[in-house]
Amino acid sequence: MAVPEISIKLSLSPATHDFSNPTAPELCLTVTSNADKPLTFFTWGTLFDPRLSLRGGCFVITDLTTGFEVEQTPRLCTKRGAFKRIRGCDDEKHFLTIKPGLPTTVSFSFGGANGLRPVPRGSERNGRVIDTAKGVDGLRPGHRYRLDVAEKPFRPWWHWGSKGDILVNRKDVGNRTLDSLEPEKASLKFAPVDGVEFCVEK
Repeated sequence: MAVPEISIKLSLSPATHDFSNPTAPELCLTVTSNADKPLTFFTWGTLFDPRLSLRGGCFVITDLTTGFEVEQTPRLCTKRGAFKRIRGCDDEKHFLTIKPGLPTTVSFSFGGANGLRPVPRGSERNGRVIDTAKGVDGLRPGHRYRLDVAEKPFRPWWHWGSKGDILVNRKDVGNRTLDSLEPEKASLKFAPVDGVEFCVEK
Protein backbone atom coordinates (compact mmCIF):
# COMPACT_ATOMS: atom_id res chain seq x y z
CA MET A 1 0.00 0.00 0.00
CA ALA A 2 1.26 3.45 -0.91
CA VAL A 3 2.19 5.70 1.98
CA PRO A 4 -0.62 8.24 2.41
CA GLU A 5 -0.26 11.98 2.18
CA ILE A 6 -1.40 14.00 5.17
CA SER A 7 -2.52 17.60 4.73
CA ILE A 8 -2.81 20.08 7.59
CA LYS A 9 -4.62 23.42 7.49
CA LEU A 10 -3.98 26.04 10.19
CA SER A 11 -6.52 28.63 11.31
CA LEU A 12 -6.79 31.10 14.19
CA SER A 13 -10.08 32.42 15.52
CA PRO A 14 -10.25 35.31 15.96
CA ALA A 15 -7.35 36.43 13.76
CA THR A 16 -6.97 39.59 15.89
CA HIS A 17 -6.14 39.44 19.59
CA ASP A 18 -6.72 42.26 22.04
CA PHE A 19 -5.07 41.93 25.47
CA SER A 20 -8.25 43.23 27.04
CA ASN A 21 -9.67 39.82 26.09
CA PRO A 22 -9.12 37.37 28.97
CA THR A 23 -8.85 34.39 26.62
CA ALA A 24 -6.47 33.60 23.76
CA PRO A 25 -7.56 32.85 20.18
CA GLU A 26 -8.34 29.25 19.29
CA LEU A 27 -5.79 27.48 17.11
CA CYS A 28 -7.28 24.82 14.84
CA LEU A 29 -5.41 22.17 12.87
CA THR A 30 -7.58 20.43 10.30
CA VAL A 31 -5.99 17.12 9.31
CA THR A 32 -6.93 15.12 6.19
CA SER A 33 -5.55 11.82 4.90
CA ASN A 34 -5.84 10.47 1.35
CA ALA A 35 -5.37 6.88 2.53
CA ASP A 36 -8.07 4.31 1.86
CA LYS A 37 -8.30 3.17 5.49
CA PRO A 38 -7.98 4.76 8.95
CA LEU A 39 -4.66 5.51 10.58
CA THR A 40 -3.87 6.60 14.12
CA PHE A 41 -1.26 9.01 15.48
CA PHE A 42 0.21 9.08 18.95
CA THR A 43 0.20 12.83 19.53
CA TRP A 44 2.26 13.39 22.69
CA GLY A 45 4.90 16.08 22.08
CA THR A 46 3.81 16.65 18.46
CA LEU A 47 2.05 19.64 16.92
CA PHE A 48 -1.24 17.82 17.60
CA ASP A 49 -0.59 17.95 21.35
CA PRO A 50 -2.61 20.78 22.99
CA ARG A 51 -0.44 20.79 26.11
CA LEU A 52 3.07 20.68 24.65
CA SER A 53 3.02 21.88 21.04
CA LEU A 54 3.31 25.60 21.86
CA ARG A 55 6.38 24.92 24.01
CA GLY A 56 7.91 22.08 22.03
CA GLY A 57 9.30 23.88 19.01
CA CYS A 58 6.46 22.66 16.81
CA PHE A 59 5.59 26.14 15.55
CA VAL A 60 7.45 29.25 14.43
CA ILE A 61 6.11 32.75 15.14
CA THR A 62 7.49 35.56 12.97
CA ASP A 63 6.98 39.23 13.82
CA LEU A 64 6.05 40.69 10.44
CA THR A 65 6.38 44.21 11.85
CA THR A 66 10.08 43.75 12.65
CA GLY A 67 10.90 40.81 10.37
CA PHE A 68 12.38 38.74 13.22
CA GLU A 69 11.42 35.33 14.58
CA VAL A 70 9.88 35.48 18.07
CA GLU A 71 11.68 33.66 20.88
CA GLN A 72 9.23 31.19 22.39
CA THR A 73 8.97 29.75 25.89
CA PRO A 74 10.90 26.45 26.01
CA ARG A 75 9.37 23.24 27.24
CA LEU A 76 10.39 22.02 30.66
CA CYS A 77 11.88 18.52 30.53
CA THR A 78 9.82 16.11 32.58
CA LYS A 79 10.29 12.39 33.20
CA ARG A 80 7.41 10.00 33.07
CA GLY A 81 6.76 6.30 32.82
CA ALA A 82 5.96 4.27 29.75
CA PHE A 83 2.92 5.34 27.75
CA LYS A 84 -0.02 2.97 27.98
CA ARG A 85 -2.50 1.99 25.30
CA ILE A 86 -5.28 0.92 27.63
CA ARG A 87 -8.89 1.98 27.11
CA GLY A 88 -9.97 4.48 29.72
CA CYS A 89 -6.47 5.39 30.94
CA ASP A 90 -5.14 8.93 30.89
CA ASP A 91 -2.91 8.26 27.86
CA GLU A 92 -5.92 7.40 25.68
CA LYS A 93 -6.30 11.10 24.84
CA HIS A 94 -2.98 10.99 22.96
CA PHE A 95 -4.33 8.65 20.25
CA LEU A 96 -5.83 10.46 17.26
CA THR A 97 -7.55 8.57 14.44
CA ILE A 98 -7.78 10.09 10.95
CA LYS A 99 -10.39 8.48 8.69
CA PRO A 100 -10.03 8.38 4.89
CA GLY A 101 -10.91 11.70 3.26
CA LEU A 102 -12.65 12.95 6.41
CA PRO A 103 -11.14 16.20 7.81
CA THR A 104 -10.45 15.94 11.54
CA THR A 105 -9.92 19.08 13.60
CA VAL A 106 -7.66 19.41 16.62
CA SER A 107 -8.16 22.70 18.45
CA PHE A 108 -6.67 24.32 21.54
CA SER A 109 -5.95 27.69 23.09
CA PHE A 110 -3.19 29.67 21.37
CA GLY A 111 -1.64 30.77 24.66
CA GLY A 112 -2.93 31.57 28.12
CA ALA A 113 -3.14 27.93 29.17
CA ASN A 114 -3.90 26.74 32.71
CA GLY A 115 -6.40 29.56 33.19
CA LEU A 116 -3.77 32.28 32.78
CA ARG A 117 -4.81 35.45 31.01
CA PRO A 118 -2.52 36.31 28.05
CA VAL A 119 -0.37 39.36 28.73
CA PRO A 120 1.92 41.44 26.47
CA ARG A 121 5.67 41.16 26.37
CA GLY A 122 7.32 43.05 29.23
CA SER A 123 4.44 42.44 31.66
CA GLU A 124 5.12 40.92 35.07
CA ARG A 125 3.51 37.71 36.22
CA ASN A 126 4.26 36.00 39.52
CA GLY A 127 7.35 38.17 39.95
CA ARG A 128 8.71 37.29 36.49
CA VAL A 129 8.90 39.60 33.48
CA ILE A 130 7.38 37.96 30.39
CA ASP A 131 10.07 38.09 27.69
CA THR A 132 9.25 34.99 25.62
CA ALA A 133 6.06 33.96 23.87
CA LYS A 134 3.64 31.08 24.28
CA GLY A 135 1.03 31.70 21.60
CA VAL A 136 -0.20 35.30 21.93
CA ASP A 137 1.07 35.36 25.51
CA GLY A 138 4.22 37.51 25.44
CA LEU A 139 3.71 39.15 22.05
CA ARG A 140 3.87 42.90 21.37
CA PRO A 141 0.69 44.95 20.93
CA GLY A 142 0.43 46.78 17.61
CA HIS A 143 2.42 44.12 15.72
CA ARG A 144 1.38 41.70 13.00
CA TYR A 145 2.58 38.08 13.12
CA ARG A 146 2.71 34.89 11.09
CA LEU A 147 2.38 31.38 12.51
CA ASP A 148 4.02 28.48 10.66
CA VAL A 149 4.67 24.83 11.35
CA ALA A 150 8.38 24.38 12.16
CA GLU A 151 10.48 22.87 9.39
CA LYS A 152 12.06 20.27 11.68
CA PRO A 153 11.29 16.65 10.69
CA PHE A 154 7.82 15.64 11.81
CA ARG A 155 7.82 11.87 12.36
CA PRO A 156 5.03 10.99 14.79
CA TRP A 157 4.32 7.44 15.89
CA TRP A 158 1.54 6.09 13.67
CA HIS A 159 -0.16 2.83 12.88
CA TRP A 160 -2.80 1.60 10.48
CA GLY A 161 -6.21 1.20 12.08
CA SER A 162 -8.45 3.20 14.38
CA LYS A 163 -7.83 3.98 18.02
CA GLY A 164 -10.21 1.17 18.88
CA ASP A 165 -7.98 -1.29 17.03
CA ILE A 166 -4.85 -0.14 18.88
CA LEU A 167 -6.12 0.18 22.45
CA VAL A 168 -6.50 -2.88 24.67
CA ASN A 169 -8.66 -3.62 27.68
CA ARG A 170 -7.30 -3.46 31.22
CA LYS A 171 -7.95 -7.18 31.68
CA ASP A 172 -6.15 -8.20 28.50
CA VAL A 173 -3.06 -10.35 29.03
CA GLY A 174 0.28 -9.14 27.68
CA ASN A 175 2.25 -5.92 27.38
CA ARG A 176 -0.10 -2.95 27.19
CA THR A 177 2.43 -0.15 26.70
CA LEU A 178 2.85 1.86 23.52
CA ASP A 179 6.31 0.33 23.03
CA SER A 180 4.75 -3.11 22.74
CA LEU A 181 3.21 -2.16 19.39
CA GLU A 182 5.73 -1.37 16.69
CA PRO A 183 4.89 1.74 14.64
CA GLU A 184 4.62 1.53 10.89
CA LYS A 185 8.08 1.54 9.35
CA ALA A 186 7.22 3.87 6.47
CA SER A 187 7.38 7.63 6.96
CA LEU A 188 4.21 9.53 6.18
CA LYS A 189 4.23 12.17 3.48
CA PHE A 190 3.13 15.56 4.80
CA ALA A 191 1.95 18.19 2.34
CA PRO A 192 3.36 21.73 2.79
CA VAL A 193 1.41 23.66 5.41
CA ASP A 194 0.39 27.27 4.71
CA GLY A 195 1.03 29.63 7.60
CA VAL A 196 -1.59 31.95 9.02
CA GLU A 197 -1.26 35.67 9.77
CA PHE A 198 -2.72 37.39 12.81
CA CYS A 199 -2.36 40.70 14.61
CA VAL A 200 -2.20 41.84 18.21
CA GLU A 201 -3.98 45.09 19.00
CA LYS A 202 -2.71 47.86 21.26
